[in-house]
Amino acid sequence: MPRIAIIKEVKFTPTGERQEFLCRLLDRSPTHAVVLYKIKDARRVGSLRLPRGALTYGYFWRGRPYNVYQWVRADGRTLGFYVNLAGEVRFRPGAIEWKDLAVDLLFSPDGRHVQILDEAELPLLPPQEQAKAVVAKTHVLTHRDEILAEVAAMTAHLRRPRVRDREESRG
Repeated sequence: MPRIAIIKEVKFTPTGERQEFLCRLLDRSPTHAVVLYKIKDARRVGSLRLPRGALTYGYFWRGRPYNVYQWVRADGRTLGFYVNLAGEVRFRPGAIEWKDLAVDLLFSPDGRHVQILDEAELPLLPPQEQAKAVVAKTHVLTHRDEILAEVAAMTAHLRRPRVRDREESRG
């Protein structure tokens, strides 16, 4: 049976707070990482209610001004996509670190509707990072369809049972 790799997602907020989340590492290369986190307690993000037990697939890339979380029900249906505008992402042994650029975009499951969250926090950032956030927001809104399609395809691939898994469950 394969060993489950655990990794820390470390987020640095605009106020300098450090937040850590223990996740399961699903995929990693020098330029990207994918993590899985199970939501322990129901919560609300914007107008979206995330039920207890929903799965969070987190996507991080080096060189992209955002990261994306796809929230999925246990039955595989997408609840929504949450895009964090982000400063530099660093991949370290046992950790993914990133700087939050305050503004978040919450997309409906089909990507057609968007809520822009936390814009009031933008002034907490230094002017140079505020400018990065504005550019990143424009990029995500302009390339929304490609970004969400890429994430949805990767999540579908990761959720697909592998042949070995099916054979082990029959065993």
